[in-house]
Amino acid sequence: MLTLALRRAYAVSWPGAIARGAVVYLTYLIASMIFMYGLLAVAIRFSGRGGTLGEFFGQQLRRGRGV
Repeated sequence: MLTLALRRAYAVSWPGAIARGAVVYLTYLIASMIFMYGLLAVAIRFSGRGGTLGEFFGQQLRRGRGV
């Protein structure tokens, strides 16, 4: 049973598997970036200073801190 499952897994073409893996990875990467951006926006909103993400990054750059 296990050998049959392994044979089916390796029967998939390698370029197809690599392409599928790349798509899944890129989707995960983009989703995590959007999620972190949203968390940052919420943190800035509730930090008490107010302002938008653009204003926050502008302040960081004016202070000489790399973002």
